Amino acid sequence: MNNTELTDIKSRVRSVIASALKVDVNLLFPENRFLEDLGVDSLDRITLLVMLENEFGRAIPDEDALNFTCVGEVEQYIARRDSEFQI
Repeated sequence: MNNTELTDIKSRVRSVIASALKVDVNLLFPENRFLEDLGVDSLDRITLLVMLENEFGRAIPDEDALNFTCVGEVEQYIARRDSEFQI
């Protein structure tokens, strides 16, 4: 994966997170924690998961999604699974 593809993935992930949580995408950074910084509740998590799955066209196992604590972890997860997500 080259830098352009990685930048695109990060941008798409942040866009989905911003849309799901109704926050300004420009205020999202890799270190933003879902619970502490963004106030994500269980319903927000489900919404976010569904939106990520729709954006990238692939299911994200619940056991993986439950481990996401910050924006950067989601970006890394999607980037690692790049070939499976068929970006």
